[in-house]
Amino acid sequence: MKTNSLNTRLFVNGDRSFEVIVFTDEEGSMIGSKAISGRVIDDANYYRRPDGTEIFSCLEKVGGNWHELDKAKRSSRDIAVFVELHLEQGPILESMGKQIGVVEGIVGQRRFSITVKGSANHAGTTPMHMRKDALVAAAKVILAVNQIGNTPGQQVATVGKMQLLPNAANVVPGWVDMSLDIRDLSSLHIDSLLAQLRLHLEEIAVETNTQIRLHPALNNEPALAEPYIQQAIARVCEDLQLSYTHLPSRASHDAQELAQITDMGMIFVPSGTLTKN
Repeated sequence: MKTNSLNTRLFVNGDRSFEVIVFTDEEGSMIGSKAISGRVIDDANYYRRPDGTEIFSCLEKVGGNWHELDKAKRSSRDIAVFVELHLEQGPILESMGKQIGVVEGIVGQRRFSITVKGSANHAGTTPMHMRKDALVAAAKVILAVNQIGNTPGQQVATVGKMQLLPNAANVVPGWVDMSLDIRDLSSLHIDSLLAQLRLHLEEIAVETNTQIRLHPALNNEPALAEPYIQQAIARVCEDLQLSYTHLPSRASHDAQELAQITDMGMIFVPSGTLTKN
């Protein structure tokens, strides 16, 4: 998509300059976009890599300096509009046969750990009606999460990680810990879905004679793309005869950080065989 066409659509005279930046740590700390937005946490240990590598050496490898990150800070006076081009990372554009995705916004994301406490007992000597099987309760929780994820709306809800104890073939599971990831463009809608889920969890706990707890782990608020930027992208698509559709981004992106300081938009292109799993 031609940048001068988008410039003209965004600004009457098309006289704004363009800067191009490539962020390389979107799947990790997002430290580049956080530096620009001025939201870097002032604790180098927070950005230590899973393998123990310090952020100092990571930045040095690409010519950066942890102690000078504040020099990257920008504001709306510096950046009138930020538009991010990205792979969709999903199947929607390809399944619809569309060339461009006009992003409506980046979803809010809530992440929790769910713990289920039952009672570990011998699998052979404990009658079925006397069990407090944490894994059976957890299975019902997963089905409840799937149920709220399939209610009307654009939300997604996922249990993607699970641990159980004692994790032995001849023992009724006594403890389960699992993840919950729930996303939507509306924080209010996420709140409503979580309220529904909490009711399900109470019912499951009573039914299975277990204790179920929800522990917050992450809360990212939605970042909505400005309507005028969406309209400009759509008009350029029409000018260039590119097929397009509107859709939310259900993954986090650097644009989420830049939206803290300026107007934001995003353009998706089909992933094809490329992913970032």
